[in-house]
Amino acid sequence: MTQEITDLVEQASEHLRQNYKQYQHHVASALKCNDKVYLSLHLDTKGFDICAEPIALSNALANGETEFKYIVAVIMKKDGLTEIVSPCGNCRQMLLQYCPQVEVILNADDRIATVAASKLLPWPYN
Repeated sequence: MTQEITDLVEQASEHLRQNYKQYQHHVASALKCNDKVYLSLHLDTKGFDICAEPIALSNALANGETEFKYIVAVIMKKDGLTEIVSPCGNCRQMLLQYCPQVEVILNADDRIATVAASKLLPWPYN
């Protein structure tokens, strides 16, 4: 694992620790674009949830970003520690459509791995 990936995971984890609210924000995401990182929080509502990954991507796109390097999502566990989580199906579809080349940081069998978003959804909705 590179220092760049380690730093991005820590940025997402710290963002979540600073902003965690039970039943409102329990996932954070960090998206690395060139030299800038976009942080976001999951929005948990009574009717539906909005994942952290599309919020980070939207912020990057609104700032004119076109090159995406890495994205990671972390969840707050009951013990207060954070853990890397894989993107849900909707987020996989969104990443595939907007930034298929982004490397998604995953926890694969208790080790950190990266995989291109284009590889996470083998039969996407067209």
